Amino acid sequence: MKNKIKIGLLFGGMSPEHEISIISAKSVYKNLDKEKYEVFSYYIDKKGFWSEVESPENIEKRKNEPAPFIAFKGNSSFIELVDIFFPILHGPYGEDGTVQGIFESLKIPFVGAGVAGASVTMDKVLTKKILEADGIPVTDYLILWKNNDILTEPQRITDSVYEALKFPVFVKPSNSGSSIGITKVKNTENLPSAIKKAFKYSEKILIEEEIENAREIEVSVFSDKKGIRVSVPGEVIPFNEFYDYEDKYKLGKTKFKIPAKLPEKLVRKIQKAAYDSFRILELYGMSRVDFLLDKDNNFYVNEVNAIPGFTSISMYPRLWEESGIKYSGLLDLLIQSGLQRYEQR
Repeated sequence: MKNKIKIGLLFGGMSPEHEISIISAKSVYKNLDKEKYEVFSYYIDKKGFWSEVESPENIEKRKNEPAPFIAFKGNSSFIELVDIFFPILHGPYGEDGTVQGIFESLKIPFVGAGVAGASVTMDKVLTKKILEADGIPVTDYLILWKNNDILTEPQRITDSVYEALKFPVFVKPSNSGSSIGITKVKNTENLPSAIKKAFKYSEKILIEEEIENAREIEVSVFSDKKGIRVSVPGEVIPFNEFYDYEDKYKLGKTKFKIPAKLPEKLVRKIQKAAYDSFRILELYGMSRVDFLLDKDNNFYVNEVNAIPGFTSISMYPRLWEESGIKYSGLLDLLIQSGLQRYEQR
């Protein structure tokens, strides 16, 4: 019998998206073929300490005391127990290149983007600047850095936003996902409080002009040694005013159209933009590219996610399933992609 591939499923983490990571990891664990893989579950707590646990379903049953990454179990370190790591870490300290840097420096195979792709896509400002420079359409925006201006000169900040952008606007932390810290602002009166909220999560924030009555379109992207592939587009129809954290993970009332009902010519253009964004941002393995579509069918890249959600309702696996690849088969492809990337070096 062929030896099973040893998977290090890595989840939790120090970001505000800790709980979302656990939900995603439960879904990945459930769908990994146990006939092919021996799964080691590694939980990172909110302080950054690692533990081997029974599974994402039972993080309380720890097999060792929480310890830093280079920790030992008997005579073997964590890194010697697995063939490849599968990080399901959302947000800072996991999706932003930090964990990927550890793996790369220790020459450990892992699933997903490397340091460059992960760090750039975690930063919404850098993502916009790079895509914009390469001719990929993005919404109009302003950047604010954390300092005392918003406390001492809120009117000057408010006036500068009012002069540059049309309201409503979205105020977003630059380094956060799952819609955490995002506020839709309809007038200047509510802008200072929204800015302060965003600065709780990031030293740099983004203020974006709203696309009126925009449709939210998402495309999944995958790559291996054969090249880059894109899924059919899907549409997210939020229950709330926009697809916020509550709408994504608590209410369960969001609706989806998979595939999205779009003209074939527009589908091809959106898929090409997703393909180009993936390539430009130096991503690898997996990504989800999110678009906004206006009433005239003009599209804009809204965000790019290096480690997209893997929950039971997440668009990344659902779009691939509609494109002919089942969840368990997608995990197989991602694991092989990570192993191939390491072999090519």
